[in-house]
Amino acid sequence: ELFKLSNDQLILASCFEDGGIYFWEILSGKLLFGQKLHKQPCLCIALNESKTRAISGSVDTQILVLAIDYSLLRLSVSSSFSLSVGGISTVKIRKDQKIFATGGWDHRVRIFGLKKIKPLAILKYHSESVRDLDFAGVGNTLGSVASDGRIAIWNLY
Repeated sequence: ELFKLSNDQLILASCFEDGGIYFWEILSGKLLFGQKLHKQPCLCIALNESKTRAISGSVDTQILVLAIDYSLLRLSVSSSFSLSVGGISTVKIRKDQKIFATGGWDHRVRIFGLKKIKPLAILKYHSESVRDLDFAGVGNTLGSVASDGRIAIWNLY
């Protein structure tokens, strides 16, 4: 995810096959900070509006909630959730920062409460891996697309 900090610094938050999550300053190409947090390849990351929290998914069964401190150039795990299956390929945080959604290799879209990382729903429609999903603006609509070529539109609360 590419974003600007308040000091106009252009930053890229990225996942790597070593299980690491790294933050790069784009103009200089310099690695600012990061570390290996997943046991298997990291596949996706989403940042909240203020860019101080992130959620990551990977090949392993862990969904990690991360605290980001730019002044100390530090990334730390603030909480996690274990799934029964691995392979979280996409994650998005709704703009109101109350819920987030994940899409996985198990063909499912999962909805979580962001505050307590509480599972709220498992949405079943796709017959192959969910490749991407996103919330429509500030509304309650979530779209998902999978390898089966199908698009699902979900009306959430």
